[in-house]
Amino acid sequence: MNGLNKALKKGYYDLVITDYHLRWSTGLDVLRSVENNKPNRLVIMFTGT
Repeated sequence: MNGLNKALKKGYYDLVITDYHLRWSTGLDVLRSVENNKPNRLVIMFTGT
């Protein structure tokens, strides 16, 4: 998550696309991180379920 947190702090994004199952985290953790940094940014999450 360290690389994600660095990218989120820079703030050069309009939306985030993620998967629910990640090797290093979950999509819900990514969603929470985005909401903590930029609460009005769009997050699209793919799931296989």
